[in-house]
Amino acid sequence: MKKLFLLFLGLLFTIMMQALTVVSTAGGLATAIADAGDNLTTVTNLTVTGTIDERDFETMGGNMPALQYIDLSGASVAEYTAYTASYPANTVPTSAFFLNMIISSVILPTSVISIGDNAFCYCGGLTSVIIPSSVISIGDNAFSDCNSLKSVTIPSSVISIGDYAFSDCNNLTSVTIPSSVISIGDNAFSHCDNLTSVTIPSSVTSIGDNAFNACRSLISVIIPSSVTSIGDNAFSDCNSLTSLYVWSVTPVSLETSFSVFFFVPTSTCVLHVPVGAAAAYRAAWQWSDFDNIVDDLEKESYKTDLDHATLKVMSLYPNPATNGFTVNAGEKTTVVSIYDENGSLVKTQQATGKTFINISSLQKGVYVVKANGWVGKLVKE
Repeated sequence: MKKLFLLFLGLLFTIMMQALTVVSTAGGLATAIADAGDNLTTVTNLTVTGTIDERDFETMGGNMPALQYIDLSGASVAEYTAYTASYPANTVPTSAFFLNMIISSVILPTSVISIGDNAFCYCGGLTSVIIPSSVISIGDNAFSDCNSLKSVTIPSSVISIGDYAFSDCNNLTSVTIPSSVISIGDNAFSHCDNLTSVTIPSSVTSIGDNAFNACRSLISVIIPSSVTSIGDNAFSDCNSLTSLYVWSVTPVSLETSFSVFFFVPTSTCVLHVPVGAAAAYRAAWQWSDFDNIVDDLEKESYKTDLDHATLKVMSLYPNPATNGFTVNAGEKTTVVSIYDENGSLVKTQQATGKTFINISSLQKGVYVVKANGWVGKLVKE
C-alpha cells in the first residue's frame, strides 16, 4: 500500500510538472523552461507571457514532443531575422507548427495580425484554435489538413483567406466567413468533406478556383451580389448541394471560368435568385444548367432601419441554451435572411414550418431577421 501511495504521489508530481507557465524573452523560451526546472520533452500544457519570436515557435512546434495545449494570449511576437529569412513582428511564422501531430489546442497572441503560410499545416491533432480579433490575413495552407478541427471562428478583422487555407479539413462542419473578408483564395475550403453550410458575406468580391471543390456534404450556399468573380471549379463535386442562393440581379459571368458547378446535381439543386432575375439566369452560361431556377429572393437591404423593425407573421423563439432560435414560417418554404447593424447580409437559411436557426457563429449585437416580407429584430447577448 505504501509503495502504491508513493507511486501515486510520483505520478501526481509528474502531471503537475507537465503544466507550466513561463515568462519569455524573444528567442529565450527554451531557457525559460529550463530555468523553471522543467524539461522540453515532458511539458504538455504551456502558458507563455512576455515576448517570443520564430525561434520560440520552432521550440514549441519541433522540440516539445509532448506539448498539446498552448496559451500565448499574454505573449507578443517580435521580429526576427536569420540569414536570408525574415520573420515580421505580430505574425505567426511560416510553418510554425508544420506537421505537428500532437498539438491539440492553441490560443494565439492577442496582438497577432497575420497567420503565416503553412503555420498549422498537417496538424492532425488540432481540435481548437482561438484566432484573435487583431488578425487581418490567414496565409496559404495555414490550416490545411487539420483533420481534427471541427469548427473555426474567423474574426471580423480578417480581410483575406489564403489559398488552401482550410483545405482537406475533413471534420470541419461549419464556418462563417465574416463581413470583413474581401477574397476567398484558391482551394481555400476544398475537400472539406463534412462541411454542410457556409455563409459568404456581402463584402466578398472574388471566390477563387476550387474554393469549395469536393465539399461533398455541403447542402446550402449564399453568394452575395458583391461577388463579381467565381473561379474554375469553385463548387465542383459538391454533390449534396440542394440550395444555392445568388443575390446578384445580373448573373456573374462564368464565360471564362471552367466547370464552376461540375458534378453539382443541377437537376435537383434549386437555384434561388432575386425576384425578376430568373430569365437572365436561364440564359446565362453555366447558370442555365440548373433545371430549377426560382426568383424568390428580395433585393439585399443595406440600410435597414433597426428602430422600426417589427415582428410580423414570422414568430421568433429565443433559445439561449442552444444559441439560436426557431422560426415558424408556415407551410411554404422560405429563405430566412439575417442582416447586421450595417445592413450586411451575414446568414441565410431555408425554412419550412418550424425550423431552428443556429446563430452561434454570429457575434454579440443587434440583427434584423427577414423572410419574404416578414421582419423581426434579433438581439444576441
